[in-house]
Amino acid sequence: TPNEDTVQRKEGNPANWLELADARMPMGRILRPDDVAGLVMWFLSPESAMMSGGIIDFDHSKIVGTYG
Repeated sequence: TPNEDTVQRKEGNPANWLELADARMPMGRILRPDDVAGLVMWFLSPESAMMSGGIIDFDHSKIVGTYG
């Protein structure tokens, strides 16, 4: 998001921080807002009717050392 870019730049990370972070993630990229939105849409759909609980791990906040 634009706010995340502002935060990363204020932290002294390079302009291409997102590319660097993506390259070092096991899934090939960091979490995007659309990833979460897709899950929310599934939870709101009839297909999730039998879902009674669980843990969804979307925590990509620990990216220590991502920028080189």
